[in-house]
Amino acid sequence: MKYIKTILCLIIFACLLSGCQIQKDRYVASALDAVCRGDYTEYSKLTGKSSSELAVEQKAFLEIQTDRLLSWLGGDGCSPEMRKRYTGFVKMIYESSKYEINASGTSENEIDVRISPTTILTAHTEEIKACADKFSAANEEFQFSSLSSEEYTDKYLDSVLGLLGTYLSAPEYGDPQQVTVQIEKNEEGIYTIKPGTIGGILEEMLPVPG
Repeated sequence: MKYIKTILCLIIFACLLSGCQIQKDRYVASALDAVCRGDYTEYSKLTGKSSSELAVEQKAFLEIQTDRLLSWLGGDGCSPEMRKRYTGFVKMIYESSKYEINASGTSENEIDVRISPTTILTAHTEEIKACADKFSAANEEFQFSSLSSEEYTDKYLDSVLGLLGTYLSAPEYGDPQQVTVQIEKNEEGIYTIKPGTIGGILEEMLPVPG
């Protein structure tokens, strides 16, 4: 009888661990789905946040990545309209991002995420540089003398966006990379991801040439 009780306890314990693992997997996967895909359904169920709240959070994450891209391109002085176009471009990139959750071998407070980085920037760095050099040379010859600094930046960024846009229909990916996500439960028993983790994952998904 004691042996049977021991077996039952082990089975129950295993089930609890399995349930915890599934919940943890769902949480991390749904968090990424919310940010990358704009799919808030599952994450909303697990966290109690409304779709409107999650939409605001997603927008903030994407705008940070937009700033990172514009800074690398030298387009910090662009107009709000051009910045909005680049945010839309960044959003499309993340909508086609590739990632999967791997819970095997992780501890209770960790989840491994396997990411296949989008190479739209790293694979076409020379083309982007050639575009920038072309504009710089033309500017030195006063071909854009009638434009304001903002208008010139917008014109340059529009050209780069046209170049990069041709690669959106068939995204290319680099070798898969693994990122370990640190998570914990709050007082209400709801999982939370360590601050800064999602932003780090987004940077891994869209590497900017150094």
